[in-house]
Amino acid sequence: MSGLAGTVTNVSVTVATGGIAEELGASLDVVATAVLSLNLSMAIAMPLAGLYAGRIGLRGMLVASGLILALSSVVLIVADGVPALFAGRLGQGVALAGITPTAVQAAGRLLPDAERGRALGWWSVAN
Repeated sequence: MSGLAGTVTNVSVTVATGGIAEELGASLDVVATAVLSLNLSMAIAMPLAGLYAGRIGLRGMLVASGLILALSSVVLIVADGVPALFAGRLGQGVALAGITPTAVQAAGRLLPDAERGRALGWWSVAN
């Protein structure tokens, strides 16, 4: 499910970049930068999320990241300008930095070999 959540989170806004720019009355390059800020925040936060997951556990990381993802998605739903778009996408990137590697690590720890391969295969398909 985490792979699917990450893909939907990323693609749902990315494919609508042109429409979002039009809706907000902003230039396409500014909106595209805001949309792609998810990738930047995810790259920066991923090592920190890994360290933090070691302290609060995999379940704690998934819950915290899920809450951040939900809150940042609400920000995007009510976004009325480019600053809110940036904030929502940066938050989503931070959330996905905690969700994606934690889910893969959990699959590696919790599932037997045969099930692990299948789970990681489905994760790859979702991505």
